[in-house]
Amino acid sequence: MQVLRRELRRMFPEVRVEVDEIQQVLKEEVLKREVLEGERATEAQKKISKLQNKLVKEKTAGKASEADGGDDDGAADVTEAGGVDTADTAAE
Repeated sequence: MQVLRRELRRMFPEVRVEVDEIQQVLKEEVLKREVLEGERATEAQKKISKLQNKLVKEKTAGKASEADGGDDDGAADVTEAGGVDTADTAAE
């Protein structure tokens, strides 16, 4: 960072720049732009979108099967005590 500061002062003697300012600009402007723009960033964004869409589809499919009652096959379930659980039977 000191070398960069020295070169800036050599090129622009009237400008006074501190190392902290150089670091801040590099972090907030240059690196951010590189991460947010470009071919690799576009590819990553497409992958994220595909995964999000897949998760949404899985969630909606999961909610639909829960709303159906899970293993609702229309038959009465037998409890451990030998009784019949009518809560899961189909209405006739």
